[in-house]
Amino acid sequence: MLFIFVAYFSVINLKYEDNSELKANTYVALGVYDSNGILDDGEIINIPNDNIAHHIIELDQEIEENREYLLIAMIDFKQSPFTINNKVHETYTFDTKKNDSVKFELDIQIPEGSKELSYIIIKKPNFMPDSFNLEKILPLQMIMSKRFNLNNSNTVLKYETNLKYSSEGPFDNIWISDNESKLNAIYKAKGEDTCYITLGNDSNESIDYALVMYNNWKQSKFTDGSIVKYLKVNPNQKQTLKVKLPNTNEKSMFQVIAFPMPYNITKVDSYTGSLAYGSLKFILEPK
Repeated sequence: MLFIFVAYFSVINLKYEDNSELKANTYVALGVYDSNGILDDGEIINIPNDNIAHHIIELDQEIEENREYLLIAMIDFKQSPFTINNKVHETYTFDTKKNDSVKFELDIQIPEGSKELSYIIIKKPNFMPDSFNLEKILPLQMIMSKRFNLNNSNTVLKYETNLKYSSEGPFDNIWISDNESKLNAIYKAKGEDTCYITLGNDSNESIDYALVMYNNWKQSKFTDGSIVKYLKVNPNQKQTLKVKLPNTNEKSMFQVIAFPMPYNITKVDSYTGSLAYGSLKFILEPK
């Protein structure tokens, strides 16, 4: 079964990658700063009068390989453009050495009424092994993120209702399958195939999720044309959403990400390590 439950924890307010492939004394850390210093997850960001936020992104690492990363910005879980060195980007790719520290400044416009800003980092965005290799695939599912509140008003979520509900375990975090009833692993799929995204909850409390999809790092629409789905998963329950994959003219990378507690992220969640992200990546081929 191909799935992963991804957890992150904070040390001196940096986001560390909890990755079993890393050896002792190795790490990857992500930090976001503004003019007042480092920003904590869940912090309310002060937006200037021109609605343009200026941030510094820093990634530090000490690992056993050179690595490529990709940055995506999301406002209310919708992919949003940002500016680096006077150039507008939908995504930003950068390379790192084994022992490296990379820092760059960006500007992002925050529309009026926005609730949450998220930065996500994808490692090895253009790589998947040519054959199924669980040891190599699992680390590639992981994302790093920093999430911030843009105001403190409550948000009423419109939950997806076109779901299949089940109280039969397992209730681990996330799967994507080609079978509605069985949790078959997808390593490769073809454009316009039907697949099933399942979110589970083995905790004692209900968990809200914002579910998004990316095809070659451009946000992809769900079958009904929406680009974000909100799910409330009850304890000891799993919910399955039927989706039709987009058509593609060439082999691409397809990523599904489930963000817990949309618009309700707090510093406490980050520090205790209770923030877990469901993330699945696989190869999408032409029909």
